[in-house]
Amino acid sequence: MGVRQSPDLLQQDMKIGQPHKVGIGTPQTGQPSHELEIESTTTEKPVVNIKNTNADANGAELRLTKKGGSPADNDSLGTISFYGQDSAGGVPLTQYVEVKGVSADVTDGVENGQVIFSVMKAGTLKEVARINPESTTANHFMGGFGYRRPFLEVTTATYTVGANQSGVILGINRAAGCTVTLPADTNVGFHCKVVVMTDITGGGSALKIATNADGDYFYGGITMVSRGAKADSFAADPSQHDTITANASSEGRHAGGFLEFTLLSTNKWLVSGVLVCTGTTPSDPFTTS
Repeated sequence: MGVRQSPDLLQQDMKIGQPHKVGIGTPQTGQPSHELEIESTTTEKPVVNIKNTNADANGAELRLTKKGGSPADNDSLGTISFYGQDSAGGVPLTQYVEVKGVSADVTDGVENGQVIFSVMKAGTLKEVARINPESTTANHFMGGFGYRRPFLEVTTATYTVGANQSGVILGINRAAGCTVTLPADTNVGFHCKVVVMTDITGGGSALKIATNADGDYFYGGITMVSRGAKADSFAADPSQHDTITANASSEGRHAGGFLEFTLLSTNKWLVSGVLVCTGTTPSDPFTTS
């Protein structure tokens, strides 16, 4: 298909290839490689303009639709990808950025969606942020003013922190105690906070925080503050300590304490914070499983 600009010049501006492929601005020697392909050799081109001139309050829409016979949780609904060359300058091109829409829950009446942001890091596409309102256990993301970290009240005997919950604040609100397991050491920079919201009382009741696997160890230290006006600090031994166990009043199982955990690299968790105990002599909460 072409547009005649003069008696002697035929300027091709659209090419229909096979099968069912359309190229706009595609060079005459090339064939479109996708269902719709727009190409330009001019700087800051091509520009796609979707215009609405109606006088109401509603604008245009760019819609990505996934419609099949078997919808399922976590289906990918559509992706916006950003590709470019690397230093080798060859083919295939490198995908540097990805924005993906996901149907987190397809249950009729209670549907939930997610948006996942991924970027290239050291040759691998990695997830860096996720908008996920599915539940208070899931990760949330808001940028700029109004940013808030997700808060989850934990009232169960055990809780395993998900790999996608970086930034979460866990409020331990169970007097009989709770065991919290940190995620696997695959997401460097992962960060979470654990807050003791109620006194953990009774024989055998404990606040326990453990790494996910053998070989994952704690770095850093914890300050212990006693309601009996006594304070002390304890350092983790990064060659053996993989658990924090507060199963006595002197080990910081009382309301008001908090701990923060950051994954520094494989097998290395940085811990810091303040735990509240009773009595006159705080005890070391670091243990080895």
